[in-house]
Amino acid sequence: MKTVRFGMTVLAALLMTFAFALPVYADSAGSIVKEDLKETFKKPGYSPYGGRSFPTRVLWGDTHLHTSNSLDARAAGVRLGPEEAFRFARGEEVVSSHGEILRLSRPLDFLVVSDHSDAMGTMNEIIKGNPRLMREPRLREWNERINKGGQTAYKAALEVVETFAGGTGEKLPDVLFEKDFVRSIWERYLKTCEKYNDPGRFTTVIGYEWTSTDKGNNLH
Repeated sequence: MKTVRFGMTVLAALLMTFAFALPVYADSAGSIVKEDLKETFKKPGYSPYGGRSFPTRVLWGDTHLHTSNSLDARAAGVRLGPEEAFRFARGEEVVSSHGEILRLSRPLDFLVVSDHSDAMGTMNEIIKGNPRLMREPRLREWNERINKGGQTAYKAALEVVETFAGGTGEKLPDVLFEKDFVRSIWERYLKTCEKYNDPGRFTTVIGYEWTSTDKGNNLH
């Protein structure tokens, strides 16, 4: 019994000495004070994620992409719209405007389809022959010439772009600026964005490229 008591006494004395020899790392509530530990533990810990507060995952995407909804892109022969753009961006296979089968080697994490704000979707509607637009002789003429193909279509498409940009001085039909018509194209775009938005996997960012062609000046 004496030996045991002696051993316990020596152990207690050693613990007390060790405790007084160390600096105080706890506050009055017994919580560890990180600032006091910095002097003792100057080297990084073995855990590479300890104390890391900055983002480390790289996300890949595109913030500026035009589709057939842009007047100039459609005039140049682009036939793929926002839906095909989102499908392609998230890794699906699509057929290009030239008939090629295409697919990304790595899907994107996000995409902004940023078609021009002015005349968004209008060229598509002219080419398709939207009944609302075909009541206007000028728009009906453009529709017929573009659908003939070849140089006739090319010249007509350039004429449409130049007229919208104010380069010809010709006044455009009022129907192209009616709120219901413009809203219908924008709402169709919004529905497409919502359809392909997949939180945590692929993000569709709603956007457009503000475009002004006041007095023929292309400001965008």
